[in-house]
Amino acid sequence: MRPLILFLLLSICFNSSRAIDKIDSLSQVLAAQQKEGDNLGTILTLKKLGEAYHNNGQYREAFKQYQKGLEQSLKTGPKEEEVRLKIKMAIELFWIDEYRDA
Repeated sequence: MRPLILFLLLSICFNSSRAIDKIDSLSQVLAAQQKEGDNLGTILTLKKLGEAYHNNGQYREAFKQYQKGLEQSLKTGPKEEEVRLKIKMAIELFWIDEYRDA
């Protein structure tokens, strides 16, 4: 029983460190895309960053990333991304118990 518990704890630590690494990597990609002026890439990276935060259990931060992506999409992006981001924002509102706003 004890080895199983240790294995589960190690896998949880490993997965959470991987999620943090993914968030850091995506943040670096986002900074580079914003510097280059790649609007669509910025929107898609913000969406991926929101997904990474969601998978890490940080739903409010995921919502913020989707909101930034939506703001960028309203300025320059395609309508399809606006709709996808609004749906993702509604899902995050559900996860943070903001049912009325969802």
